[in-house]
Amino acid sequence: MNEFFPVVIHHNPECGTSRNVVEFVKAAAYEPKIIKYLEAGWSRRQLLSLFAAAGLTPRAALRETKSPASELGLLDINVSDDALLDAMLEHPVLVNRPLVATPKGVKLCRPSELVLDLLDRLPPGPIKKEDGELIIDADGRRVGEPNNSDPGAFQTEVVTAITKGLSWPGNDDRYAHKADDDARDVPSIRANSFDNPKPS
Repeated sequence: MNEFFPVVIHHNPECGTSRNVVEFVKAAAYEPKIIKYLEAGWSRRQLLSLFAAAGLTPRAALRETKSPASELGLLDINVSDDALLDAMLEHPVLVNRPLVATPKGVKLCRPSELVLDLLDRLPPGPIKKEDGELIIDADGRRVGEPNNSDPGAFQTEVVTAITKGLSWPGNDDRYAHKADDDARDVPSIRANSFDNPKPS
């Protein structure tokens, strides 16, 4: 892992999206620290830190498909965030993947090309996903990259997040405060803060 620009990927090797993220990062000449969270598990402090840095709530980070979420009754919107966290600690697969941390921030990288926003350089093109979708063309340009010069781009992203019931950094500070109590280094978004879990 590059000590000057560390990349930490919470990875599930059975997930195509997660595999794409690993390949994109390696293609950009990084050696990421890969944490197989299904084996390593999570701690409450670790999840709170990751969610706060990524602007996620436990509900938004819940893996609803290909997980025991339904059989555990977690799809009920009345289930509390604390109950979701307890379930995630007991069943690590309930946390959606892949969560990636770099000095530029933390994201749940779905779709996988979101990881490119967390890197300080792009891999040389062309780069494709496992399914053949082109992500970076032969000239090194991101395919379908939003026009950041559009003053309405951010507002559009916010509206999209609201309509999908998602959150973004800054719109709900409950988890930032809670994580600050548990992990004072959350605002620095140091990748080392999101390494292997300590006992919760």
